[in-house]
Amino acid sequence: MTATGVIEAASATPISTRLSGTIRAVYCDIGTKVTAGRICAEIDPQPYRAAVEQAKADLALADVRLETARAVAARMEKRIERQRAEADHGALSKKTLDQSEAALSRARAQADREEASRALRRVRLSEAEERLAQTAVTVTVDGTVITREAKPGDTIRARDTPARLFTIATDLSVVEIVVTIHSSALRQPRIGSQVAFSVASLPGRAFSGVVEHVSRSTPDADHASTYRVVIEAFNPDLLLQPGMDATLMFSGQEVR
Repeated sequence: MTATGVIEAASATPISTRLSGTIRAVYCDIGTKVTAGRICAEIDPQPYRAAVEQAKADLALADVRLETARAVAARMEKRIERQRAEADHGALSKKTLDQSEAALSRARAQADREEASRALRRVRLSEAEERLAQTAVTVTVDGTVITREAKPGDTIRARDTPARLFTIATDLSVVEIVVTIHSSALRQPRIGSQVAFSVASLPGRAFSGVVEHVSRSTPDADHASTYRVVIEAFNPDLLLQPGMDATLMFSGQEVR
């Protein structure tokens, strides 16, 4: 019997983004050979560039506030030193000294809060800069682009789930074909059995693969089920490309 399936990459890596925005440009297409680090798309950076500038302004303000708080605490520390000497000589009441000590504690606490605020602003600037850098969508592996969802002008709304923009096949020397076959037409294929197949776009060429995985669905009300069969084929000449339609011929002993 015969069955049809689609050739897929045996090893592929999705290139996704968690950013939202408009795709400004796309530099890679299906079939493009890429190396890790190559920019394949660009998301409009303007909103993220503005966020970086705002984060820098916030950090600059936090720096000023911290410097001011530290200066206030430093002046109060010097005044306390003088007041302690005066108190030791009886020239200053204990109540006044206690009030000054309490004010110094408050000034130090304020300086600590400003320091924590500045640290937070630094983190936020770092995050904003990272998001800006991510507007240049880069591939993380060497390989070949086999799917492209990114289109110039499209709007991405990536929230909890990253938006996939490309898929990169890292090794096309081995491909897979996945077929679904009704159990009434075929006995369960054996792992390791050979399967011959042809490809319409490569007339006159014969190919073969090996059954790598078989799973059976739960029978329905009519006690019918299906097999999901994964065939692996070597592709040393890279003739077989993802997306090609393949017609598989199963051997007679597996046909019911």
